[in-house]
This record gives sequence, C-alpha cells and structure tokens, in this order.
Amino acid sequence: MAFTIAERLLITLACEALKPVAERELEPDFISDMVAQGQTWAIAWRYPGLNLEVPTPAQVSEVLDVLDMWDQIEYGLEALDADQKQALSAVSSLNRFPGFDAATDMDRYLVARILVRDLERYNRFADRDLNSHAPLQDAYDRMLAAFRPGHEARLAGMTVRMSADEIGRVLCAALPERPA
Repeated sequence: MAFTIAERLLITLACEALKPVAERELEPDFISDMVAQGQTWAIAWRYPGLNLEVPTPAQVSEVLDVLDMWDQIEYGLEALDADQKQALSAVSSLNRFPGFDAATDMDRYLVARILVRDLERYNRFADRDLNSHAPLQDAYDRMLAAFRPGHEARLAGMTVRMSADEIGRVLCAALPERPA
C-alpha cells in the first residue's frame, strides 16, 4: 500500500504522540507552522528520515545561492588584513549580508528565515535581522553572476576562501550599470 505524503506525515505524528515526551523526535509546532506557511519542503529537509519526497521549490534554491554567496563573502572578508578591507570599503559599503526585503520579497525573506532559524543552516546569520528593508534581488542576481565562476573553482577544491579581488568584483556587481 502506498501512502501519500500527507498520510505518511499524519501516521508518523500519531505514532509520535504515543511516545513519552522525552522520546519524541518530531516537533508538531514546526510542522504545523510550515504547513500553514505553505513551506512543506522544510518539513522534508528537517526530517529526511520521513522520506516525504517533497520537491524543493526553485525559490528555495535561489535563496540558498544567495546565502552561500554571502557566507563565502563574509568568510573571505575575515581573512583580509586592514588595508584590504579599507580598499574594499572604498568600492562598496556592503560587508555583511543585508537580508531580503520583507515588504517586497516576503517569500524569499521567509525562506531565508526558515533556513537560518528553523533549519539552523548558515549559523553566521542566525542572530541577524534578515529583513534588508530594501529590495535587493536585482543586486543579488548581478552579484551571483560575478560569484559563480570562482565558486565553482572553490567547490572543485582549488581555493578555500575568496580573495580580496574576488570579493571586490562580486560586491561591485551589486551596483547597477550606469548608462554611458
């Protein structure tokens, strides 16, 4: 007999309710919050053993790309000396992940909050306000285009941290092109 995702989750929750509180693995509040927000992918991510087979929405992948990029930028910035940081501050005021705009980009903002706070990924951002209070997705798209080539090399193990030049190139990409 094949169960639907909803049936599998309901049966699992019912079985969990029969266990002593100290032995329960699932968090009903988290599950109900994710269902209410329409973020069922997060349930599958939090509890991979349930084999819920919920596809990851494209928007989650987009937010992951931005979080990966900013995690790498901040990791690279940590290794720079004062002169290098000063030189970068002359070309860009960005030096920390500003977040997503909750007013104009609520979906990405919610996905980022779930990833950082509920799923405990990207711990460097955990204590921050993830609301940028400004729409930044166009800037992030430009930054990602500048980030990806070097990131692929880092994934291949060629380098670990972004260099000052790479960071500068990615941060400068956030600025919109000016007409000639």
